[in-house]
Amino acid sequence: TDNVDNLIGQTSATWRFTIDNVTALSTSTDAVEITFPEITDGPNWNLSNATASSTALGGDLLNFATTTLYINGDTRKIILAATSTQASSSNNFIIDIKGVNNPTGDLSVLGSKTWFVKTCALNESGNASSGCATDIDSSTPGSASIARRGGLIDDWTYTANSYATSTTGVQFTFSFTASTTLNIGEKIHINFPVGFILTAATTSDQTIVVGGTAQVASTTIATSTQYGANKVILTISSGAVDPAATSTVTFKVGNITNPVKGSYQGFRVFTTTANNGLVDGTMFGGMEQIGHRPPPVDSIQIGGTNTIRGQAKVKEANGTLRNLTAEEIAQVRVGMGCPDKMFFVGTKRLDSTGSFVYDHLLDATYMMGVMPDNTSDPTFFINYLQPNMLMMNVSGGETASTSPIFETPDGVIKGSITGGPADATTTDIFVRAYTPASQSFTPVHTNQTYDTMGLDSNGAGYFQIPIKTGLTWNLSIMTETTLTSGGTQYWTPNVSPVFIDPGKATTTLTAFSFVVADKTLNVTLRDADGNTITESGGGPRPCINIRRAGSEIMGPGGQGVCSTTGGVYQMKVPAGSFSIQIMMPDAGFKEYPINVASTDTIVNQTIIIARPTTYITGTVTDPDSFPIQGVSVMAQGSNGSFSQGLTNSSGVYTLYVSPGIYRVEAFAPSYGPLGNYEVNLSTASATQNFTISATN
Repeated sequence: TDNVDNLIGQTSATWRFTIDNVTALSTSTDAVEITFPEITDGPNWNLSNATASSTALGGDLLNFATTTLYINGDTRKIILAATSTQASSSNNFIIDIKGVNNPTGDLSVLGSKTWFVKTCALNESGNASSGCATDIDSSTPGSASIARRGGLIDDWTYTANSYATSTTGVQFTFSFTASTTLNIGEKIHINFPVGFILTAATTSDQTIVVGGTAQVASTTIATSTQYGANKVILTISSGAVDPAATSTVTFKVGNITNPVKGSYQGFRVFTTTANNGLVDGTMFGGMEQIGHRPPPVDSIQIGGTNTIRGQAKVKEANGTLRNLTAEEIAQVRVGMGCPDKMFFVGTKRLDSTGSFVYDHLLDATYMMGVMPDNTSDPTFFINYLQPNMLMMNVSGGETASTSPIFETPDGVIKGSITGGPADATTTDIFVRAYTPASQSFTPVHTNQTYDTMGLDSNGAGYFQIPIKTGLTWNLSIMTETTLTSGGTQYWTPNVSPVFIDPGKATTTLTAFSFVVADKTLNVTLRDADGNTITESGGGPRPCINIRRAGSEIMGPGGQGVCSTTGGVYQMKVPAGSFSIQIMMPDAGFKEYPINVASTDTIVNQTIIIARPTTYITGTVTDPDSFPIQGVSVMAQGSNGSFSQGLTNSSGVYTLYVSPGIYRVEAFAPSYGPLGNYEVNLSTASATQNFTISATN
């Protein structure tokens, strides 16, 4: 059934296959083989409890040995041996595969998938597990979709009655906007970051929609750590959530124990059917910001004592400041991150006064941006220049205030860019103009009517960007992805700042030119002991980017890389002065200068960076205590950091991470998930072993 059995995460699902076989099948010797699609972005199909039944349509009924199905979970195949003989060819019939647990994962799992069905002669008569010897009717594809019944959870918030470290009995109040109906027996899942103790979590009998009928009962609460989650699950005990009436759902969960001081990522809310099929939101995060709109509420700071508050304003052409109107407020959101501790705080909408508050913040430097909420009305951001990014440092219980200002533009800068690949209309090219206080964006177009984005047949593009006159403006030309044509990589040009005379309506700049990136930059990362750092070395995974020296942190750059080629992080660059940017969990954000001469072809750069000396280690063994090589072990930190490595020939893994609380899980090829554990790394090392059991 659509929107029931095909939901992501749905358990006990039924998949129906309507089959029209050309060649008649014979009892015992012949079979039908069904192959389910492979899912690479999350836990795959679980067919271990599958059963089957068959139904005749216009042809002969075909009976199967449905109690002795052959199921191969690794290849996702089910083979059913025939127990009757078809009297004629061109038969059609139905096979229902029941008891299937659908894949889980983020929203990348959704969409059309392809199954394959064929008939065959068995290797061993009557034995489906012997497999197919030869095809009778060759494999034929058929498509169906894995779906989400509802949609995006457009907005949600939480508050706690205590943000103090290691506090017990904490009560959280959650509120979210449902996009579709939730009925009795269906579920609300609240995933807490790793480190929060949920084992004694409670709730109360409560109506969860103001003026509505939906209720949860004190007895309808559960917790789960399946697939590395750390969640509380509430079940609708009576009534229903009807978004057509009131879409806001509010409820309380108590008796939570806070972790130690730190920033914790991984909060999310989603809803499911009674059988865990996804209704609203996303199970594992990722792609939830479709349209770049809130949520997520990404983090919570435990032990933080600082507050940043602000109120957005508009500066009119005559210089007067005013508050935003209700229509303007609806188009704005605020996002904030912490570059020195490498975590994202979260996004917020403005309240009715145009204000916002981030509270319980740790001592740190924060970067804040104001951006469109991507509603259907973009008028506000078309008519005004948006505020530039703001950097604020808070410490010691400080309350800091800011007022992001939307400026009224009174001029435009016109320009052109040449020397790019011809007819480049598939990669978005943007111009950003900015001062310390304001910024403006516009796409590059194929002509000066500004109606088609991209470059023309000569590799040229044109832009017209609104600005405030009487100021010095920096310009950055940026591409959404690396601009490549015929194996040649193009970098956007470096543009000098330009002062715009007061009151000058139009300023036309001399044309700029793309630069060919014809140099190879090889970056080798080493730790203080001389050990090479790569993405698979058992430590935090580095990512390398590069920007031109002197440009802003958001300025033009090349492509980022998070994996090595022959042990080095490799990028293509033009000649010039650059800053190599290194981002690595537990090491923060670092920059290193480098010069690339016009005569260079290959530039090799070795950089020494600090990484944690503390680590999580362990051994993975089989049921007979023999070590298993090649098992993937992952550690997800409460601060959002992630580390991954493989076991060696002795079955040992080592993950270098900073002290903190981690969810450690392992996955063994041919065995699947080996479980997950919470590990508190508070000394030089911590040990967590895994044993493959018979159930794996």
